Amino acid sequence: MYPLLHSSSSSSIFITIVIISLGLSTPFKILKDESKFEACKLPFTCGNKSFAYPFWGGERIQDCGHPDFKLNCHNHTYPEIEIVSKSFYVLDMREWDETITVVGADMVDDGCPDRVTSLTIEAIEQSPFECASNNAKLTYLYNCSNGIIPNTTSFLRCTSNVERVYDGYYLKNPSDHQNQSCKSLINIPLLQKYYTDLVTNKLTTKDALRKGFDFKYKFDYGQKTCWDCLKSYGQCGFSKTSHEFVCFSVSGMYFMSTFF
Repeated sequence: MYPLLHSSSSSSIFITIVIISLGLSTPFKILKDESKFEACKLPFTCGNKSFAYPFWGGERIQDCGHPDFKLNCHNHTYPEIEIVSKSFYVLDMREWDETITVVGADMVDDGCPDRVTSLTIEAIEQSPFECASNNAKLTYLYNCSNGIIPNTTSFLRCTSNVERVYDGYYLKNPSDHQNQSCKSLINIPLLQKYYTDLVTNKLTTKDALRKGFDFKYKFDYGQKTCWDCLKSYGQCGFSKTSHEFVCFSVSGMYFMSTFF
């Protein structure tokens, strides 16, 4: 049973007001479901990272997160998310500004983009994420007929599972591609601070790309409301039926706390 009244000091009293969800307005939808309440207490864990709402995956059931935030655990090391049919490893998550740092799974080993499934900045716009303002853009050219432009490009020989060995160039200045006789290009996001290290030769192209880039959530998926749900002794989830944020509760009640 949750405490209804707790005296924290002689000068202030912490009061928990219980609102029965039936028939009364609450900041979010409350569902009385003890099994999902217990299930959503379990975070998604992979390597040394843990994730809660809006993420789900593994032993953390789908009801505990938004459908677009499914995670897998690659080799028990990398939290992996699929965005527009391309796999990314999640390097970092910052709940306070709704941002994740990711790197393309195809970039981790050799720094080479997969030409068939490459994700351009434009394609990202079709996802529930958007590129953060602290990202720069690095251009990768391939199928080029002329030589390397000194001081403007970084040569990289890549192999592909579906295509023969190919040579490409990472341009440090995207406008330089007008001087290249190349048939194809890919624009790859890169964190600005590591882009600066790249152009000042403090990092190699491969090392800079392995640092990844930032995605911000494009919409509010209930992550702000989730904090209120947790304070009300609930667990955050998402309804596949009504397609909205829900708060799973053991009691079916909303506990609103305040200080006097």
